[in-house]
Amino acid sequence: MPAEQLRVLITNDDGYLAPGIRALAPAIAELGYDVLVVAPLLDESGVGSARAGMVGRPIRTESDVENGVTFTGIEGTPALAVTLANVGAFGQAPDLVLSGINRGHNIGVPIFHSGTVAAALTAAGQGTSAVAVSIDSEDPGHWSTAATIAGEALGWIADEPAGTVLTINVRSCEGCEITLISYLDGDMGAGWASDSHAVQNGVTPKTFAYGGEGAKNAIRGGVRSLEHGMMLDDEALKLMVEQGTYWCPTLSVYFPETEEDNTEVRRRILASHKNVFQKAMKLGVKIVFGTDVGAFEHGTSAREFVRMVEYGMKPIDAIRSATVRAAELLRLEREIGTIEAGKFADVIAVEGNPLDDIRTLSRVQFVMKAGQVYKSPR
Repeated sequence: MPAEQLRVLITNDDGYLAPGIRALAPAIAELGYDVLVVAPLLDESGVGSARAGMVGRPIRTESDVENGVTFTGIEGTPALAVTLANVGAFGQAPDLVLSGINRGHNIGVPIFHSGTVAAALTAAGQGTSAVAVSIDSEDPGHWSTAATIAGEALGWIADEPAGTVLTINVRSCEGCEITLISYLDGDMGAGWASDSHAVQNGVTPKTFAYGGEGAKNAIRGGVRSLEHGMMLDDEALKLMVEQGTYWCPTLSVYFPETEEDNTEVRRRILASHKNVFQKAMKLGVKIVFGTDVGAFEHGTSAREFVRMVEYGMKPIDAIRSATVRAAELLRLEREIGTIEAGKFADVIAVEGNPLDDIRTLSRVQFVMKAGQVYKSPR
C-alpha cells in the first residue's frame, strides 16, 4: 500500500520532547505517511508493557508543533499511547506503529522490559504491525541514519501479516550499517530472525536465534552472523556453510552458576549446544568467539575458550576464532586480528602456552592496546 494511504503512530519511551522522536517524525512525514505522534510526557524507559495512566481523572496531555509535525505528550506509558491510539482516542486508528528512536540499544533480555520494544509488541498484540528502532548510544551524535532505516522498515512490514514486529538497532554514525535486526512473530515462538530486505537495501544485519524456521529464514535472508543457535538443526548448519554465515555460539552463558540453576531444562540446552557445536565444526561453519558476558562476570570471558576446547576444537582454532575470524566477521581484517606491520598493536601475553593448556588465557600478564601498554608484570 502506498505510504500516503497509511497512518503511522510514532511513540517512544524517552518522552515526546526527546531528540530521537523529534528527528524521526519529520523524516517519516517526508516519506508521505500520515503521521500521528503520541508519546509519554516524561521519560518512561524500562516500563515494559505497562499501560497505567492516572486513574480516576482525565489523562493530561501537552502538544506542540515542530517541523510541521504535531507532537503530543500523554501522562502515561508508551504501551498506553499505543492502546489509546488503537481505540481511536486521537482520531483514525494507525495502520502501523513506529517506536523510537530509543537512546541505547535494545537487544537480548532488555527487550522484555524496554518501553520502546513493548510499544511495538503491544501494537502487535492488538493486530497492528510495528517497528521499534534504537540507537546504540546514550548520547548519539547522529539520528539521521536510524530515521532513514526506520522509514525503510515501515515499507518492509507494511506488506507482512498484521501483528509483525521488527526491532532494529543502529549505530550512531552517518550512513552506517544496522547492528541488529530482530523479526518477532506474534507470540515470539519462532525465535528471532533477520529480514532479507536489510541485505537488499545495503545493510548487514546479524540475528540472535536459537533455531527453528526463524533462524533458517535469517540465514537464507543473508545475515552475516548468527548468535547462540543451540537448537540449530542439520539443515540450518548446512545453510550456514552455503551462505558463509558466521556463528557465535556463546557456550559459556548457558552453564549454571549455582546449583539452583542446574535444572533439567538447562542440562538439555547444554547437551544440544554441545551437539550442534561439534556438528558445526565438522561441517566447516565459520565459528567466532563470543560470550554474552554481562550475564556473568566481566573479566572471565576466557572460560569460553575452555568450553570450545572441551567440545573438541583445537586450541589454535579457538584462539583464531577470537582473533583472525572475529576480525573477518567485523570486516576489520586489515586493521586487527593478527600481529603484523600496518595493523593495530593489540597484544596480550599469558603465563604459559595456551596451545598446551587453553586455561592459560585466563592468566593474562601483559596487555597492549593500539601500541599502548595497559598491564605489565613490571
